Amino acid sequence: MIMKLIVFTDMDGTILDFNTYSYEESLPAIRYLKQYGIPIVLCSAKTISEIMLYQRELDIADPFIAENGSVIKIPKGYFKINIRDALDEGNKLTIELGLKIDRLKEIIKPSLQRVNVNYKLFTEMSVEEIAADSSLPLEQARLARERLYSETIKIIGGESEVRKALKALMEAGLNCSYGGRYIIVNHGSNKGYAVQKLTELYRREYGEVITCAFGDSKSDESMLRAVDIPILVKNAFGNWTDIEVPNLIKIDDIGPRGFKSGVEKVLHPIIERLLSN
Repeated sequence: MIMKLIVFTDMDGTILDFNTYSYEESLPAIRYLKQYGIPIVLCSAKTISEIMLYQRELDIADPFIAENGSVIKIPKGYFKINIRDALDEGNKLTIELGLKIDRLKEIIKPSLQRVNVNYKLFTEMSVEEIAADSSLPLEQARLARERLYSETIKIIGGESEVRKALKALMEAGLNCSYGGRYIIVNHGSNKGYAVQKLTELYRREYGEVITCAFGDSKSDESMLRAVDIPILVKNAFGNWTDIEVPNLIKIDDIGPRGFKSGVEKVLHPIIERLLSN
């Protein structure tokens, strides 16, 4: 291809079923993109360990963005260019964009205590507690607890308590996302900023690129704003999340089925055109 196409995608509720975490319905689209060497950059609130597990299962070897844009991981040797702000850690380069977990908890705890909200932090729950609460298998629950730059918070109470907690956390300067289960917080970056940083590396390596992103929730808004082709699939409730993004393409299918439809309806014609040039 003369021009490189890069696909960024959310995971839970997009390539993974929101309730079962299955990727079966998105597999044909993932295989199609890989067939043409199109990078698939997973961009998620999930931890580094969680994303690496899915990368192995899906046979994806591209960079990824973890913990809601707090960190970028790049396979060593993936880019020929020099990346000055990257840490050399084993077989991967790491670009840290967010505040580390210990400092983050120093902000979270007094903020929630001030408004008298009862809560539990994933990093302080047992693996068994996380598994029971989230319906994750034990091994995945263990990986979900390995947070380095963000925290997952379970609010004990109803929607009014959640709203109170969100307000307190945002007033403390934290980035918050709430998908109906947990509040996920980080500081210093978001998905959109991380996507911009990684896109710049692709441009330095390949020249002109086309960027596309798939998402389903409010936490994906900054990512969708950062790309050329923003695609919104329906959420687990069968609705499109109410977000304002220029040139947003809405796919009339839920989650992984929506990802597959988006690749077929939106990206397939673009790939065919690029191949014919």
